[in-house]
Amino acid sequence: MFLAIVVLVFYFLRLTKHGKSLPIRSIAAIEAIPDAVGRAAEMGRPVTYNPGDMSGLTTTYAPQTIAGFAGLQYTARVCARTGAGLICWVSRTELITYAQDVISSAYASEGKSELYSSDMVQYITSSLEGGLSQMMLWNPATCIVIGSCSTANCHFYVGSTELENPPMWIGGTARLPFAGFFACIMDYLILAEEIFAVGAKLGKDPVSIATINATDILKIFIVGVIVVGIIATLAGSTIIQTIFNF
Repeated sequence: MFLAIVVLVFYFLRLTKHGKSLPIRSIAAIEAIPDAVGRAAEMGRPVTYNPGDMSGLTTTYAPQTIAGFAGLQYTARVCARTGAGLICWVSRTELITYAQDVISSAYASEGKSELYSSDMVQYITSSLEGGLSQMMLWNPATCIVIGSCSTANCHFYVGSTELENPPMWIGGTARLPFAGFFACIMDYLILAEEIFAVGAKLGKDPVSIATINATDILKIFIVGVIVVGIIATLAGSTIIQTIFNF
């Protein structure tokens, strides 16, 4: 199976080198961001963005962090276009400068450098009390979170739904133990490993796009084998079990 993924990735990379544009499936949560940011601009309230309190560029959560910052760049560009306020909050100090660079380049690419401020990136702890008190001060209309999150952050997200003016939530994490929290809170959910597709779609990295396409094909194949196997088994055949040595 690993060999099949490697072969497919190299195949798709060759296609991109020859000018072939590879599609990535549409993701409802990403398509909802422009409307959510526009809603915040109309209400005169900011958009908050969080790449996850467990995020880091040198940890096992680095792929989720990269996907989260790809989402931040896209969100910042939309905020620059609409004039909506943006606050990116992080719980790790090493991410502050990186987040500032991402937002600064996003505003510059939209020709709105004058609207950028380093104060758009703020550090807050991942504690429930600290997060909720800061959320009450910001009073955001839209909250977006894409990245690796801890239990404390999930409790904070749940608590924010009890605010007097609860925001619209968009986001997801690839940490499966916390997928249930996100499913309960988010108005638009990025389900588990879909955040890697988000990173590939928004970051436009050829390797990431090739990998996502390869794994999608493999998933379709596996689901197809399962469906055929169920039908064959119900019909009294053991051909699938014999082929795959079940």
